[in-house]
Amino acid sequence: MKTELIDFLNRTKWTYAKTMPKFPHWYVNRLRLTEDEDPFFQELATFVDKEGYAKRFFRKTLIYYDVGEWTLWSMGWPIADRVTTMENKNDFTWILNIAHINGLGPGLADPNKGISPICKDPRNRDPKEWW
Repeated sequence: MKTELIDFLNRTKWTYAKTMPKFPHWYVNRLRLTEDEDPFFQELATFVDKEGYAKRFFRKTLIYYDVGEWTLWSMGWPIADRVTTMENKNDFTWILNIAHINGLGPGLADPNKGISPICKDPRNRDPKEWW
């Protein structure tokens, strides 16, 4: 993952999804980003879709990507089917989600305090393979 995308993760204001306390995670809504931030959002969501792994969440299969102690996923895929513009707010709203790999919630984990790509990889891959 490019350094610019890690920087985007760290400068983004993540909102805790308080309506889903059994599945603690945070999200960012693409339509609340500035025009300068939007290209990074699109690149990151595309990266997750292309480089991530499929995993079931109830009846849906989503694409996830691990960054350090955090897991990212976007709502729905493939991304080519979800291209929207900032001006057309009636189109599908992209959401990018992030959760701690151990299911930690507020008070124990917070992506707004920084996301480091360096930690023990939960799938025991060699750190050189993380990027």
